[in-house]
Amino acid sequence: MQFLPVLLWTDALIWILVAVTVVFGAYAARHEHLRVPWRQVARRPLAMGALVVLAAYVTLGLLDSVHFRERLPPVRAYILCTVRRVCARQGNNGAPRRQSRARASPITSRRRTS
Repeated sequence: MQFLPVLLWTDALIWILVAVTVVFGAYAARHEHLRVPWRQVARRPLAMGALVVLAAYVTLGLLDSVHFRERLPPVRAYILCTVRRVCARQGNNGAPRRQSRARASPITSRRRTS
């Protein structure tokens, strides 16, 4: 059984936010005036504990934003399979049931008087 990933627009926004955060982290690592405040935060034990808890929540949120669904069968094969199953139940050995042309439909059952 194969699965396909499904990306909802809200999940796409979350992943865009993650990408922007990573880009900002790379930018801040190259500039000293942005690196100094983050070093001060990293030295505090309480801040690092908060970072661990926040990282756990972010990880769970990102895992929750990934959705999968089963791959659907091709349309023609599904219809053919359904027709064969119905025909097999009717005793036609999987062949489609043909309607007799002699049988008139209710619309054409009246005689024409022209």
